[in-house]
Amino acid sequence: MEMEVLLKIFFYYNLSEVHKLIDNNNFVGIFPQGLEESWNLGEEAFKADDVAWVGEIIKTISEKSFVDSSSVYAVGISNGAGMVNKLAKESDMLK
Repeated sequence: MEMEVLLKIFFYYNLSEVHKLIDNNNFVGIFPQGLEESWNLGEEAFKADDVAWVGEIIKTISEKSFVDSSSVYAVGISNGAGMVNKLAKESDMLK
């Protein structure tokens, strides 16, 4: 049986240190990018459903790999931090 690993979603762009964390630990890291390089927190002109989109990413990765969908974590900076907050408030997908 394969070991399931954590999934961490990074909602920011400074990735140099993050890659070291991924290489040295037992988790999968993904780096989604919002429409027009922003996350729809309600004030943006576009109406992308970013919560649903992130849910589809998690579902797809969980179905096609050894990621534990019950152990999903997210971190973000600036607009990305707002997206993490929105995910936590509007869904049950984060640990």
